Amino acid sequence: MAIENPPIVFSSASQSRSLAESMREVWNYRGYISYLVKKDLRTNYLRTYLGWIWSLAEPLLTLAIYSFVFGYILDVSRGAASPTGLTNFPAFLFAALVFWGFFRQSANSTMNAFAGSLALRKKLFFPPAAPSIAKVLSKSIEMIPEILMLMAFYLLLWGITGIRTLSITWIAMAPLLLLVMLFGSGVGFWLAVPNSRYGDIGMLFNVFLRLYFYVTPIIWPLSIIDGRLKNPIINGIARWSPMTQVVEASRDAIYRLQWPSLATWTYLIVISTVTFVTGWMRFHRSAGKAAEGQ
Repeated sequence: MAIENPPIVFSSASQSRSLAESMREVWNYRGYISYLVKKDLRTNYLRTYLGWIWSLAEPLLTLAIYSFVFGYILDVSRGAASPTGLTNFPAFLFAALVFWGFFRQSANSTMNAFAGSLALRKKLFFPPAAPSIAKVLSKSIEMIPEILMLMAFYLLLWGITGIRTLSITWIAMAPLLLLVMLFGSGVGFWLAVPNSRYGDIGMLFNVFLRLYFYVTPIIWPLSIIDGRLKNPIINGIARWSPMTQVVEASRDAIYRLQWPSLATWTYLIVISTVTFVTGWMRFHRSAGKAAEGQ
């Protein structure tokens, strides 16, 4: 008796399937992805005393450390004051730090989840991208308390300084977070298979992230490069780095209370979509061999 709709097994022989087919397969396993997300959320802080409080405490501690070192000790320039008159360094920093953290988590989670799932794939079939997608979704859910904390922080500043710190421009955070997730996941998919074969890839990537953090205007204003980077090519690369544009868009919406420009949105939509699609395609072509140990 013939079996109707036999299960599709992802292997090196199935790599000829189209991008749409690979995404359809992931969609068919959405129940399993949902299970992985719930499991990750339950166990992430399981062996800590503070539990989910760490999702709030960690960004607050990071903000406090950077604010003390760069804002107080080094007195790093904030650049021009916000149009509202706000010059608070923690506010200047927090508006960018949230998005940088989400990018770092999206890229690392996508990259590492595949390598961590190879042993399980020998016992149970699921699409190779499923653990990575689940990890990114769980990180997205963990972002919700952090966003609420960011809003509470700015509301507190409004109450203390009397300067308006919230406006409708905050709505831009939603599509911006989606674009950061696409870009970070795309980078992670590009590196997932090489990292599963050579663990040095993940270590080198984290070293690169440390460098990328400091060359991105997170703790310093973008205007500072105009006086220091005289070479127009280097200046252009620094200015149009994807995370530079993310940081500037986040500061526009949150710190300066103005809408990011159309050029910024166009650039981020294109670069995030291209990075994700090409990363997914690269992952789809090589994940089967990696899963088989080749």
